[in-house]
Amino acid sequence: MKIKLKTICIFILVLCVITIVSNNVYAAGSFSVYINKASLKPGETATLTVKTTNCAGKFSISSSNSSVATVSTSSTWIDGSVTITITAKKDGSANIIVTPVDVTDSDLNDITGSKSASITVKTPIANSTTPPSTTTTTKPSTNTSNKSSTTTNKTGTTSKTTTTKSVSSNAFLKEFRVDSPGITPAFSKTIYNYAITVGENVDKLNVTAVPEDSKATINISGNVGLKTGDNTITVRVTAEDKKTVKTYKVIVTKTDDPIKSNAYLQNIIITNATFTPEFSSEEFNYDCGKVKSDIEKLDVTAFPVNEKAKVDITGNDKLEAGENVIKITVTSENSKVQKVYTIKVNKEENKIVLATNETENSSKNKIEESSPFKSMKQILKEKSAILFLYAFVWIEFLQVVYLYEKLNKRDNITIK
Repeated sequence: MKIKLKTICIFILVLCVITIVSNNVYAAGSFSVYINKASLKPGETATLTVKTTNCAGKFSISSSNSSVATVSTSSTWIDGSVTITITAKKDGSANIIVTPVDVTDSDLNDITGSKSASITVKTPIANSTTPPSTTTTTKPSTNTSNKSSTTTNKTGTTSKTTTTKSVSSNAFLKEFRVDSPGITPAFSKTIYNYAITVGENVDKLNVTAVPEDSKATINISGNVGLKTGDNTITVRVTAEDKKTVKTYKVIVTKTDDPIKSNAYLQNIIITNATFTPEFSSEEFNYDCGKVKSDIEKLDVTAFPVNEKAKVDITGNDKLEAGENVIKITVTSENSKVQKVYTIKVNKEENKIVLATNETENSSKNKIEESSPFKSMKQILKEKSAILFLYAFVWIEFLQVVYLYEKLNKRDNITIK
C-alpha cells in the first residue's frame, strides 16, 4: 500500500514537471524596436533596429510624417535583427511605425500589433556673433604688398587695405527634383542614388537642381533621349573651390508596365556576415569586409520588390582566400529589365594553429547550427535545473516501478 501511494505521488510530480517545462520551453514570439538617435538636424540620419525573438516574417516600416523623416525601405523580411536608415527632412516630429505583415512564431502563431519609435527634427539656431567670411582691415604701413592695394596721401603716409576671402567647399544640393512623379527615395542632400520609372512615351525629363552655395556650378547629363530600359541621369556639383565635387544619380527605367519591369530588391540578408553601406534599393555596390578563413560559403537571401521577378545569386559559395565578388542578378517579370547588385567579400588566409585548436575548430565546423538548434541550445542552458529535476524524477519513478513489480512476484509465490 505504501509503495502504491509513493508511486502515485511521484507520477503526479512528473506531470507537474512536464507541465512546467512545456510552458517555459516554448516562449511566445515577439519583436522590439530601438532607434539610436531620437533628435536630428535636417539632413542627418539615424538607425532604427528591429529585433525578433522566436519569430520571423515580413514587416512594414513607415513614417507618420514623411515630410519630416523618411525610411530607407517600406518593408523587409526579419529573422533576428535588421537595421533601417531614417533620414531627417525638415523641422517637426514623426513616429517610425513597424508593423508585422506576415509574421509567425515557432508554433506558427501570428504576431500582430505595431510598435513605433519617435523622432524629432530641429534646425539649430545660428550664432549671430559668428564673424563674416570676408573681413577688411586698414592699418598704417610703410611697406607695399602684391596682394594689397596701397594709397599714398600728400603727407607721405602709406595706408594698406587687406581683404581676406574664404573659398567655399560646399557641393551639396538644397533642392533636387524631376518633372515626373515617383522618384525614390525622398530627396536628401546626403543621399546620392535615386530611381524612377516612366512610361514608353517619355523621351526626356526636366531636372531641377539648386546648390546650397550659389557659387557652386552644376552639370546635368543623361536626361534626354531616354531609351527603353535603364537610363542614368547624372547631376555633377562642383564647389566654388573647384576641388570638391559631389555626384547625384537617378536611374530612370523606361517601360510600358512599371510593375512587370521592376527589377529592384527590397532587402538583402546575409546570415553569417554584415555588409556596408546599409541596404538601399538604389545602391548596387556593397562590401562585406573580411570573413574568417574557415568560412566556405555565405548564406545570402535576396527579396525582390516584385515577387515574380527572377533572382540569381552567384559567387557566395566556394569562397577563396582574398577578394571574392557575390553577384545578385534580378530580372524583371517581363524579362526587359535586369539589375545587378554586387557584394565584395575578402576571405582571410589560412593560418597554422596548434593541434588542440585545430581539433576544436574542426568540431565546430562540422555542425552549421541553424537558428532552431541555437534556440534549443539556449533553452537547455536556461532550463537546466528543471530538466535535471525532470530526469531525476523519472529515474525515481522507474526504480519504484521495478521494486513494486519485484514485491508482487514475491507475494505471488505459493508454498507447497
